[in-house]
Amino acid sequence: MPERRLPPTRRALFAALLLLLLALAGAGAAYRAWQARHQQNALGRAIFQGEVAVPARLARHAVALPPLATRCANCHEDRAVLPLASPAPPSSAATILGAGAAVAARAAASAPATFAVRLDAAWLAEPHVRRGGPAVAYDAARLCRLLRSGIDPANIVISPTMPRYDSTDAQCQALWAYLQSR
Repeated sequence: MPERRLPPTRRALFAALLLLLLALAGAGAAYRAWQARHQQNALGRAIFQGEVAVPARLARHAVALPPLATRCANCHEDRAVLPLASPAPPSSAATILGAGAAVAARAAASAPATFAVRLDAAWLAEPHVRRGGPAVAYDAARLCRLLRSGIDPANIVISPTMPRYDSTDAQCQALWAYLQSR
């Protein structure tokens, strides 16, 4: 019995259709991966800005801090972009205190842009030396360790004013993903 074969044009059409289906499957997988990264990045941004509260406390204290006090942006974001930050007192307070507009303007201009280092991908990737320790950079695991324990990548304890967070692995990974996008 002779073997039945498709005509060349049909074989080409069948191959093209098969390639198209494979490309669509690959595009769908790429879209789902992009969507997962986008959602993780959005969660990290919400944690950084304090829109999603992560329980935290100060070092050597058992009492939980209020969510507004634990926003990363409080210390690691430029004050100009924070909705609740105001480096200079309002003009009515300046008048009550006897300070003129020029004094208030000088105080605002001399205030540092952030309380602590502004966190972004470049700063985290660059090795830093702290208090004579070795030069080390951050990765996701080191950042999560610092947030939970207060110990930096060089095994140096950070300031007790930095909250220690009870973050989940997913929250830590989301925050890391967001910081990598800055």
